[in-house]
Amino acid sequence: MIDKLVEEIANDFLDFEGLEIPKDGIPIICRAMQAYHEAANKQITDEDIKKWALYDREYLIDYEVSTSSELNQRLRGREEGAKAMRDGEIKHIEK
Repeated sequence: MIDKLVEEIANDFLDFEGLEIPKDGIPIICRAMQAYHEAANKQITDEDIKKWALYDREYLIDYEVSTSSELNQRLRGREEGAKAMRDGEIKHIEK
């Protein structure tokens, strides 16, 4: 699944740039994209995650939660999930 996605992204980019990519170059691009993603995740701080978790707080209040304890539980869950993803404890779901 990942190789197919990377191939699609690479082809879209290279078509845009008017370039062609050899088929044996796809695994190299895949490894480079994965390394970039892992390096970018390491730069995300706990403070960044907290800001992200609180970003749509008003939306949660207006449309999805009815009590402050439910809101706090949702915000904690978003924060813990984002930290676990950053730390490699959980991964994106692949179909």
